[in-house]
Amino acid sequence: MAQYDLRSKRAFIESFVDATTSREIKDGRAPYRNFSFVWRWGDLAVWFRIVGERIVEHAFDPGIDRDWEFSFSAPDEVWVKYFAKERKSPYHHLFGMWARVPTFVLDGDREVVMRHAAFISALMNLARQIWLGEPATEPVVAPQSYQKELIEGSYRHVRVGSDICRIYAEQSGNGRKLLFLHTAGADSRQFYHLLNDSRLAAQWHMTAFDMPGHGKSFLPPGSDYRTYRLTMARYVDTILAFMAHTGLERPVVLGCSMAGAICLELARSHPDKFAGVIACEAADRIPGRLNEWLRHPQIDSAEFAPQWIDGLMAPSTPAQFRSEILWQYSQAGAGIFFGDVAFYSGEFSIKESDVFQTELCPVYMLTGEFDYSCTPEMSRATAARIPGAKYSEMSGLGHFPMSEMPERFLNYLKPILDELRMRP
Repeated sequence: MAQYDLRSKRAFIESFVDATTSREIKDGRAPYRNFSFVWRWGDLAVWFRIVGERIVEHAFDPGIDRDWEFSFSAPDEVWVKYFAKERKSPYHHLFGMWARVPTFVLDGDREVVMRHAAFISALMNLARQIWLGEPATEPVVAPQSYQKELIEGSYRHVRVGSDICRIYAEQSGNGRKLLFLHTAGADSRQFYHLLNDSRLAAQWHMTAFDMPGHGKSFLPPGSDYRTYRLTMARYVDTILAFMAHTGLERPVVLGCSMAGAICLELARSHPDKFAGVIACEAADRIPGRLNEWLRHPQIDSAEFAPQWIDGLMAPSTPAQFRSEILWQYSQAGAGIFFGDVAFYSGEFSIKESDVFQTELCPVYMLTGEFDYSCTPEMSRATAARIPGAKYSEMSGLGHFPMSEMPERFLNYLKPILDELRMRP
């Protein structure tokens, strides 16, 4: 199939419509799907009606007689970047453009957008394939296989404040202590590939645990998951209580996203308790991520949450790794993801007056090129404010580097771990 250009936008739209007839977008929700939208592309406006798995009607330059629930519009140059073969953040995803590109405009009933986010994303991925003339199927790259699992897991009954929390933890390896902390709304399965890495296991005793209410860990007895809210104090208390219970003395701690943020707070407030922190996808402030749709009564959070984070990954993330991440996010307990982000994008901040003792607790920061939530620029600016902190941008990675492409992430992580392992 030939590639298209701006001179053949109309021909491209006709091919796009034809493609939805021959390539049904199946997801089990077709009987409930019936909506219309307008796509404005520079001087071109096209109306579409979706029923089930297909575009059933379309019209160029729709008049006022055409009803539509929502529209998205942008100048030609924005769509050119969106359809580019070599994608750049934040043009690699609709949600990325909505968050970071001022000339990309989403109008209308946003509830309809969020309800059908997975379908709309699949539809736009199909459009990209047609524009570029690429195959409709994504290449599959098999993840690393492990002949022998190195991981051992168990429950720990940890006192956090006045609560006894039943916390699930996994461990592997021998050597210096390394503690992994998972992202908002997820769990320690994100570190499965690192925990099973024989090279790391030969030098590091690795531990990852699920925060209460995440993964296999229960909320404290009597808690109401619908009103769950993480706080800075509770987060720090939970980590320190788990360390004391399991005998983790001065570990290196690696966290990502909200856990990257808490790594900075741990280095600031408890530098004597850690041999170093590796804060991934972290900055002094992360505005704009608190999303009411994560707890909206008309939105299926198990369907929407994965789409909300999908665009935070690098476009080249292999299909299996991507599906692992999306599956984990579809399993988060109702209200848990929202309650985490309320901390990450609300309460958390590092102030200019905060003091870090990086000679006692070294601070390393890593951020993926395709993270439009906590951008490389945000992380770089934060690292510059912390005397002695070291920052690197991770090429080809996004917001979940340890899960998206573990081998690529290790290229950035191992030199840091080698430095920290040589410290007393």
